[in-house]
Amino acid sequence: MDVEAQYRTALETRNMEIDLFWKRSGYFMALNTAIAVGFFSIDDRAYAGILAFVGAVVCLVWYFVTLGSKFWQCRWEERTRQLEEELNAMGGQRMRLFSASWEELRSDVRTSLENNEHKKLRRFFNWQVMMKPSVSFQMSLLSLAFFLFWVSVFLIHLFMAQPVAAHG
Repeated sequence: MDVEAQYRTALETRNMEIDLFWKRSGYFMALNTAIAVGFFSIDDRAYAGILAFVGAVVCLVWYFVTLGSKFWQCRWEERTRQLEEELNAMGGQRMRLFSASWEELRSDVRTSLENNEHKKLRRFFNWQVMMKPSVSFQMSLLSLAFFLFWVSVFLIHLFMAQPVAAHG
């Protein structure tokens, strides 16, 4: 397989990994929503602890799935960068998509943002964009936030469900 075909394959695989990341995260969000609906609408509180525990387990699995997805995304981005550099070394049109330096990336984004006249709030937004928050990291943090929520709910349920000893 020639380098251009390898580059296309690596790029398509990277894009597929990103798509799978979002599909998987969407699945876990839907599952968490279903568990939450069950938890908050259940009449028999005896099952609430079980639902909270299941919610926590689901969130841990979700977190590890986001880590695995990010691993494969990074692998294919790196392979794409290497193949891009190889294509650049062979001559022809020079690509700087994945092989661009951090300074070049920031310059491209800054130029794009500066091409628009923005008011104060939008300038603050642009400043935050330039911080380059990781979308996959934010989703992983969300899965951990849901995990902490479910653990808290489970513990509250556990301690609130304890029978009060009769005083006589």
